[in-house]
Amino acid sequence: MPSSVRSAKSPSRPTPRSSTKSPIQKDPMEEYYKDPKKYQDFYNELYDSLQTEKANFDECSFVFLNTKRPLEPIISLQTTSEELFYGSFDGPIRCFSTSNGKRTQTLRGHASLVSGLELVSREKVVSELELGPVEDFSLENTEEGKEVFKSRNDYVLFSSSRDGDVRCWDLNLSKTIKRLTTETAAPMTCMKVCSKEGCPTLVATGALDGSVTMWNLAKGNISSVYTGHASAISSLEYSDNRLFSASLDSFVKIVDIEKEEVFSIIRPNSHPVRSISVIGNDIFVGTSTGVIQQYDIRTSTLVGCFRGHTDCVLCTKVYDPNYLISGSEDSFVVLWDIKTKEMVHVYGGHKDSVTAISITESDKSVYSGSLDKTIRRWAASSAIGLVQKESQLLEHKKKLEELLAKEKKKQTK
Repeated sequence: MPSSVRSAKSPSRPTPRSSTKSPIQKDPMEEYYKDPKKYQDFYNELYDSLQTEKANFDECSFVFLNTKRPLEPIISLQTTSEELFYGSFDGPIRCFSTSNGKRTQTLRGHASLVSGLELVSREKVVSELELGPVEDFSLENTEEGKEVFKSRNDYVLFSSSRDGDVRCWDLNLSKTIKRLTTETAAPMTCMKVCSKEGCPTLVATGALDGSVTMWNLAKGNISSVYTGHASAISSLEYSDNRLFSASLDSFVKIVDIEKEEVFSIIRPNSHPVRSISVIGNDIFVGTSTGVIQQYDIRTSTLVGCFRGHTDCVLCTKVYDPNYLISGSEDSFVVLWDIKTKEMVHVYGGHKDSVTAISITESDKSVYSGSLDKTIRRWAASSAIGLVQKESQLLEHKKKLEELLAKEKKKQTK
């Protein structure tokens, strides 16, 4: 009987506290430190294993390329673990399976270039958004008494277009269930869904005329318009009730949504801004020069620069707090170490500008879309793993060199 299980016949007694200290955990490498020759063999095995892993590394795990009916040039892109959605110049949004690359559906409604796509969890869309007639979707009651939009698909898709429309799509019915537009709506260049306490309440759209429009999703009307930019809006981000707008006028402006006022302005060395990404108090700004600049949002001060692209940076995405991914007109996708500002891996394969990047939430797969009419899936996590192993190998190398030097010094005495 295990000691932790007390016998039924044994009297219950308080267990005395042990006076002995918990054993100190030994360094698993200690035996190697005592024997440099043994450590040398261990290091050589690690080195050979890493070289084999690097030789077998396949940076691109899948290429979406329909030879019978070629894809259109990719302008916007969103992905889940099961499906990918892309928009092009012509209006329809095309959907493909991520497992076999076959087309699953086509969403028709936009009449021009699809400038933005965003997937929102079905559980975060509440009934007060008035998404359409009951037959278009089902409603389920929550503990709070609110009704939540439900669909067999886990997501609803929002899209923006140069035709001046924002559409919300039921991915099971392949139809629009909410449309935001006005007779004078400017051609839209980008879009961002803004959520409060997990529920989408506003949609921000950027336009060719430099304006940023905030749409009330529940009422279907415009709640506010910001006109501070002098040129087309290239990118929008949302974080902590702040809206970030980037423009070809070389400015990034930050708006407090509740106060409806601009509280900070960043100007990255007078270069047109093509893309932005935000995490915490940091904003990453992709410029037309190919340099990505990192700023502290609280002070608008430059923290550092990522140099490697040779042409305009069209898209950026934060992979996790340690890594950043970017796509450029130079046709390359680059994985960056945020701390060191160094390139972790450069992904080649596209033959034209990389216009869109998407990262799946579930498995952190990275997808890139290009004007070359292909979508590629990249092994970002494997590349990060290789870099981490190389770093560990370097530490072992330094330690081994120290031990060998000490051993040599002993022999010379």
